[in-house]
Amino acid sequence: PLAGGTGIVLRLLNPNTSITVVAPRGESTANLWVNLDVPNVGWVGGAATNAQGVARFNLANPAQAVNARVELNGNADLAGIYAATTLTIAAQGGRIAVSDTLTLSLPNLRGIVKDPATGAVLGNTWVDLMDKSKNQGVGGANTDQNGFFALNAPAPQSGTSEYLLTVNPPWNGSSTSTRKTYSFVVQTNGTGVLKDAGTGSSVATETYGSSPAYSMSLASPSITGVVMMPDSSTVANSWITPTLVSTGEVQGQYGSNSRNDGSFGLAITDGTYSIEANIPWNVSGVAKSAPCTVTVRDGAVTTTVGGCVVAGPSVQLRLRTPNLAFTIKDSSDVVLPYAHVGIQIGNWHTDAQSDATGNVGIFLSYSDFTAASTGLVASSTQKIHLVVDPPYGNSDVVRLDCNSGDAGTPCASLPTVTIGGGTDPSNLSIVAKLAAPNTRLRVNKPDGTSIGAGAWVSLLAIPKSNINTRVWIAGSVTDSSGWATFNVDTSTIYDSFTVEINPPGDQRETYSTKTYGNSGSTLTFATVNNNSSTFRLASPNLVLKVLASDSTINKWGWVGVELIDGINSSWLGGYGIDEKGVVALSLAVNTGGTYYRVSSNPSSGRSGARTICRITNTAGTLTVADLPGCGAIVAGSETITLNAGNVTGKVTAHAGGTAITGAIVYANWSNATGDTTSVVTATDANGNYGLQLDTSRSWIIKVFPTLSSDVIKYADHLSAAFTPTENTTKDIKLLSK
Repeated sequence: PLAGGTGIVLRLLNPNTSITVVAPRGESTANLWVNLDVPNVGWVGGAATNAQGVARFNLANPAQAVNARVELNGNADLAGIYAATTLTIAAQGGRIAVSDTLTLSLPNLRGIVKDPATGAVLGNTWVDLMDKSKNQGVGGANTDQNGFFALNAPAPQSGTSEYLLTVNPPWNGSSTSTRKTYSFVVQTNGTGVLKDAGTGSSVATETYGSSPAYSMSLASPSITGVVMMPDSSTVANSWITPTLVSTGEVQGQYGSNSRNDGSFGLAITDGTYSIEANIPWNVSGVAKSAPCTVTVRDGAVTTTVGGCVVAGPSVQLRLRTPNLAFTIKDSSDVVLPYAHVGIQIGNWHTDAQSDATGNVGIFLSYSDFTAASTGLVASSTQKIHLVVDPPYGNSDVVRLDCNSGDAGTPCASLPTVTIGGGTDPSNLSIVAKLAAPNTRLRVNKPDGTSIGAGAWVSLLAIPKSNINTRVWIAGSVTDSSGWATFNVDTSTIYDSFTVEINPPGDQRETYSTKTYGNSGSTLTFATVNNNSSTFRLASPNLVLKVLASDSTINKWGWVGVELIDGINSSWLGGYGIDEKGVVALSLAVNTGGTYYRVSSNPSSGRSGARTICRITNTAGTLTVADLPGCGAIVAGSETITLNAGNVTGKVTAHAGGTAITGAIVYANWSNATGDTTSVVTATDANGNYGLQLDTSRSWIIKVFPTLSSDVIKYADHLSAAFTPTENTTKDIKLLSK
């Protein structure tokens, strides 16, 4: 820090961008705050309008696209009449100045937010609006001192549009009431209906300023609790994350920040969850809390692990003193803030973000990763797998990926650990330096324009000795300009490369994965490096929606695609299913009698078995064979419902018959020598499972409980060998340890 100084001159920049805010009814638009953000970059500036309603800025690059958003909270005369409004200004090459007009929108969604416990209005509550079909935010507003807000949900050109409206608790509030989500369906004329997203019930209105406003509230919590530091002091702004144990799905929609006094509330439905308190932003010297596994049922909260339920529905989560500390630096030995650090040991993983000084802490607990590593051999030695990703959008350094003992890497000093035993490590300290890139490529949309930030790129090499083999080189996330960067060991020379590009998570229905350079590839290092035009995502011609066998959405499952030519098959790729159960594919025209075998697989805890559909592209027309679970292809879309499987059953406790949820059910040939012939699923919330097994083979089934409380109480199960029929029932009872 500077010791002091005099005569310092601050020179203001001349504006090159002006936004004039206009009210349709002619009111003054002075004292409104205007924010500017650049797509795939973020916030670039903010300013208040003057007496003439003009806000002025200096943009580093006026030619790029920019969004201007006006907030109304600073002008009480307009806040109840108009809604916060966004103006999108398209990019224009060579533009050296921006001058545009933003006309305020009339709201079609007005509401008053109250606390459900006291009925008091809640000011400073952030209300967020998201387009459900696009999974994209479209704006939001803070409530004023009367709990009032106004928003405009854009009307569709045809049909209806559904928006999700989430009401968040005030950051400085003392109530444990928590976030609540509403559904707002808008017609083409701009009118809409608001309903409770959880119950589907309509929301009543009341009069505010002579006009109707929806009477809204936060949610009443089913779990309350407090987050504490290791010294038992309370901590604010810790994000509390519940994970549904039966599926492993993080329930981010139910998450909540701790308040000023460390208190929090979660409004989650009945079920079994693992709850963690995360490190508050930019705080160092602590690690995540131990996971608290709780069961919520009929208003009661119980746990058999950890002792974290202290009374009734109240949970106590204590951040831990880290036993593994990292300092993250860039290639110039300068600390790197806000990098993402991930650790995996067996089936257990955790992550954290470095603070402003590049420091981050992790707590390694034998009990944590032993409980998560069901199915691994007890006393087996596992390496610590470390991944450090650059801050989002940063392409000046590349990902670090290494394992315990890897020479020449920060992992060289990391120990191995033993499943099921040992003493927690202590005082481990690692300096992780991220290398500068020596290789880069740009990912583009199908039209050749940059995809921007968030696309994932895999770089693989093809050895000359075996052109059917791929050697993993590195992976990278694109920056705001669409560039993915790598540090390639140039001492190992490969003749050719494969590049797989994947769209950002929020664009996986608009674009699909594409792979460049397979057998016979001509992608040399020289043609890959600094390439800004070749690598374009595909435009999908098939959008799949995959449902579990009980017709619920198969979130986070995956789809495999093979090209079948007679008895030969070529693997084309595996593609993740998003949270809406959707994945987009690009299937080329088939020739010579070939077809695609599309295999849809359940995610953990979803009911159903691997389901295969046979799809053919004939001169651009997609057709699907009449196989169980495979719906017709209509306008480029198909719904697949996972088959229950030819081997079904229920996993329960031998004593008492309690259903075992989230257990891994592993099947393999009885004479198998490896896992390539295995079929794996998991039990659902009721303990049910389904497998599709070859009826010409002899099989064995292994069951591993995964819930911490079940791992403690029940032993793994191994069945006798059997040959399945087309309809085999195998109920399995786990014995107590």
